[in-house]
Amino acid sequence: MSEEKKRGFEKRLAAYAAAAAGVMAVAPAADAAIQYSGTQNLTVNSSNSTVLVDLNNDGTNDFSFTYSSDVYGSPGMIIRTLNGSFIGNSSANLDAANLSSGYSIRSNLSSPYGWWTGYEPLAGSGSITDGSFNYDGAQGYIGVRFTSATCNNGSYHYGWIQWRTDTRATQGTIIDWAYEDQCDTAILAGAGALQQQVSVPSLNEWGMLALISLLAGGGMLAMRRRQEA
Repeated sequence: MSEEKKRGFEKRLAAYAAAAAGVMAVAPAADAAIQYSGTQNLTVNSSNSTVLVDLNNDGTNDFSFTYSSDVYGSPGMIIRTLNGSFIGNSSANLDAANLSSGYSIRSNLSSPYGWWTGYEPLAGSGSITDGSFNYDGAQGYIGVRFTSATCNNGSYHYGWIQWRTDTRATQGTIIDWAYEDQCDTAILAGAGALQQQVSVPSLNEWGMLALISLLAGGGMLAMRRRQEA
């Protein structure tokens, strides 16, 4: 094969790869079951009377947060239910349980946890077992469930909300949240946030990658055959 023909062939091969990559760029990503909010960092303090959280962005607020100067006699951050319920700790006045990463948020919970509708302090910023309040830098997950147009009449979306107490007795933060878009499906506390940081090709993208590989492999084979001829 002459050098000119070789350069022409390489240009065509590059064009094929670019076309396949273009298709991959516009191919729709596979829908994930866990819907993650991304970092929100919503400030909750005495100046901000109410912070509203709409987990699935459907126009219905699911939970609200306030920072009160008098929670059991001391300042604290409070969660209120608007369209769902949260996991409370029956051994701590049903305060919203401070869940660790990986806790399974589901319909049936193990004692002392249970589903609670109303308003309660957040364990770690409200009262907890040692009777202290508002640890600087305390952080955790609240297990939540809520209804939607597709999950109702006894069905729920399960999710989590991550929070942090920033400054003693004055301020907290709602960091982010996630939920399962499939009805009555458990979710692990923190799930969705880590996966968001790792980009994994969808099935369509794997197909495009395979196409590029086949085009490149076939092109190289054809080039060798022409050189041998």
